[in-house]
Amino acid sequence: MKQITKILFLAPLGAVILASCQTSGKVVLDDAKPFTRGELYAYLSENTQERSDGNVFYSQEGTLETLVDGEQTAGTWSTYNGGKLCRHIETLEDSCEVYYHDGDGVSTDTAGTIASAPNMVSGNTVLVKAMFNRDQMIELVSGKTVVWPPNGGAYYGPDGKLDTLWDGVRELGKWEVTAEGTVCWKVPSWGTTPCEAYYMGAEGLRVIYSGKDEESSEYQDGNTLDSL
Repeated sequence: MKQITKILFLAPLGAVILASCQTSGKVVLDDAKPFTRGELYAYLSENTQERSDGNVFYSQEGTLETLVDGEQTAGTWSTYNGGKLCRHIETLEDSCEVYYHDGDGVSTDTAGTIASAPNMVSGNTVLVKAMFNRDQMIELVSGKTVVWPPNGGAYYGPDGKLDTLWDGVRELGKWEVTAEGTVCWKVPSWGTTPCEAYYMGAEGLRVIYSGKDEESSEYQDGNTLDSL
């Protein structure tokens, strides 16, 4: 996990993966014009939107692909008059925003929050990955310490106990691996946190956390928290 500060503030991933864009301080220009329905379809179709809460691919047939809890998940998308886009994924609340031509760029309005539109790349970059299964995940973490720079980490005891260190504070909890192969934490002060899924990428170990695909933190044999 690259940024442990997320632990204390993130809601469960199902509620986060298609959440609204964060406020950027950008203000839509007075002459900004909403996309037409056709313009918005052409803007999104066969492209991947690099959202802060996870990439989303929009097919020309009206289906979408994204990641939920590290698993590739399908849904549908719809455009409406006035530049409105909505995403539909079973079991999740629909999420929508309105798109504007804003000078030379594109802005979005999500429930009154104005922001620059997420970056778009051509093609589908939400790829199927060979995720670790349950046995592989247990082998990866059990009896090891994951290091969270600059001075934090967590030790996964073989007995399922979790010894954590953050901001100079030690706290005990528990860890478990689901049948799907994701590792989950239960630490009292952290509240509900998303689980992590891992796979081996071309350049090394990768982790998917809260819909983001990142280089894995370092794992060390044994409990090395006292040295951090």
